[in-house]
Amino acid sequence: MSWTLDAFSHIIEGQMKTHIWLTGSILQLFCITYLLSGCDEHAGPATVPVPPSLQVVFAPATQEPPNVTRLRVMVEGSQRDVPSQAFHVEAGTTEIDLDLVVPIDATRIRIEAFEAGSSEPAFAGESSAVFNETLSTITIQLDPTTTLLKFNPAQSEIHVEEAFDLEIELKRAENLFAVTFELAFDETLLEVTEVRSGDFWEGSTLIIADHNFAERTPGRLNIGITRVGTSEGLSTSGIIAVIRFRARQSGEGRIQLLNNNKLSLQQPDGSPVHGFADLIRFLSRAETSVLIES
Repeated sequence: MSWTLDAFSHIIEGQMKTHIWLTGSILQLFCITYLLSGCDEHAGPATVPVPPSLQVVFAPATQEPPNVTRLRVMVEGSQRDVPSQAFHVEAGTTEIDLDLVVPIDATRIRIEAFEAGSSEPAFAGESSAVFNETLSTITIQLDPTTTLLKFNPAQSEIHVEEAFDLEIELKRAENLFAVTFELAFDETLLEVTEVRSGDFWEGSTLIIADHNFAERTPGRLNIGITRVGTSEGLSTSGIIAVIRFRARQSGEGRIQLLNNNKLSLQQPDGSPVHGFADLIRFLSRAETSVLIES
């Protein structure tokens, strides 16, 4: 029995040595192959993707600094999802660099921002994760999660006598039935030629714009849009109106939606839509300028 055990031990020891030798040989072969490929005059230098850093910026042109005190970062990966992480920030900060390493298998990053004492995010934004050979930074812009009016100009530069469209977008509206607002613009530079309703509305609408009225305030455009043939409001996002302007002469044509008593977003019963007060906070997003060249 002792001979058998000794023989068995020698056999096992020999197999272990053989396994170690094979493993070492494979490693040596891998290293040699790697070195040879690195020495290939036609092969480029070996590169390794570098995890990017994260930078958070809040939506530009808000009328007051965000009162955000906490961020929540969620990372989706191809292999696994990273548990959400919380970061405390100083209220009023508009740009934040996060000390967070993005995993190499990350595919998407979402960030939510919370105001003091609130359990619902006031801002949110997301981005795909990008990895390359140089150190990079992923910048994620956080937009308000409340009802929001904003401008989408088709062009930022035009020539005299050219026309362009300005879309007025409404985001995250709840139970909206009618809207009225007033625009201000430089009538020496710009002329309104057409106003039409956008894709936000379903069914029939009644739209009134005073750009063709003889008696109106110069440099002002009043618009009213309401649903007809129904008593239901709409809860969605989309373009509520499209305004076509023609450039009269060279200069910088500024267009602004005014915060006055003509601004209203109403539910079917005539009351303001939910989040109307927050909309006022970010109303400066509904302004733009167009450079007119001769």
